[in-house]
Amino acid sequence: GIFWARLLPLKGILEIPYIVKEIVKEKKDFVLRIAGKFYGDMEERFFDEVKKLGIQSNIEYVGFLDEKELAEYIRRAKVFIYPTHEDSFGIVILESIYFRTPVVTYDILGPKSVFKDVPIVKFVKEYDYKNIAREVLKILNMNDEEYYSFISNKKIDEFIEKFKDWKSIASQYHNDFTSLAQAKVIRK
Repeated sequence: GIFWARLLPLKGILEIPYIVKEIVKEKKDFVLRIAGKFYGDMEERFFDEVKKLGIQSNIEYVGFLDEKELAEYIRRAKVFIYPTHEDSFGIVILESIYFRTPVVTYDILGPKSVFKDVPIVKFVKEYDYKNIAREVLKILNMNDEEYYSFISNKKIDEFIEKFKDWKSIASQYHNDFTSLAQAKVIRK
């Protein structure tokens, strides 16, 4: 598995150890690679939790990677675990979809509004780290034929086609923010 983002609590970095702990109850050899940069005391806090939970052999911190190295990690991963609490469009989700790496994430408004119809993006209730682990295990437990069928869905091709250029991405981003702004005005 892989997790990459800004390594901050709002992106879910402090929930990662608890998710991995749930996964390794069933898949003892599971390894999650963490890519990105820690800020402040976050690295120490993160690895203190990893050590406390006894999952040091299941977490591999690969550091901040250049685009080519990161792409290779994403491509090789069987799942992207992304327990973010803050995201609008979710470029990291789009990149994962492009590489046909399934995503398990929280059902927050931004990503859900963009990716809800993409079959390889699974949403779970925010803060439900045990359910994220269950969804990850469903993916990890697929045999090769099931997994290939899962990531080869025609809906994924159609979705990627819509976002091949930055103009369409920027347009979607603008539409999402406009919708959010209008929803906020309506609530007042």
